[in-house]
Amino acid sequence: MRSFAVFASFSFTSVVTAFTLVPHPRSTTTTRATIPKTRLLDTIVSPFDNSGSSNSEEGGDEPVATLPDMSDKGPLELTWENVELVLDDMRPYLIQDGGNVAITDIDGPVVLLELQGACGTCPSSTQTLKMGLERGLKERIPEIQEVIQSMPQGPPLEEEQVNVVLDGVRPFLQVAGG
Repeated sequence: MRSFAVFASFSFTSVVTAFTLVPHPRSTTTTRATIPKTRLLDTIVSPFDNSGSSNSEEGGDEPVATLPDMSDKGPLELTWENVELVLDDMRPYLIQDGGNVAITDIDGPVVLLELQGACGTCPSSTQTLKMGLERGLKERIPEIQEVIQSMPQGPPLEEEQVNVVLDGVRPFLQVAGG
């Protein structure tokens, strides 16, 4: 009877897992059976990486999506059209997750953006806005100091509507001593 030991190797630089069957040291056979390496994912590429590399160069089947290389065009001026241009390059990543982004206002060096669709209600929307959209906008338009998420406008508040909400909260405040 043959016994085999299973070894797994894992590399942090590329997520590739390989299982190789090798004979047990006490086994008398010298044959080795190898399961082909399975490529799960060659590299993780940021959508804001302008290197233009893809995993097809490394033997993968599908290219990795990257932003077009706009670094040779230099920094852009802070205008509505330029903000829209930069957002157009990032939109496919939002749309692929069921969302979108729209410019609400530009107030001096502050850009107000509204995340729409699934991105508007996602728990990670703040992270998407700050680490994704704000970072990408600041790289291309250095004049931007901050990007703020604006919420969609609802109906105007009236005193009657506020009192309806407060009437639901007041009993709890009275019990709490407030």
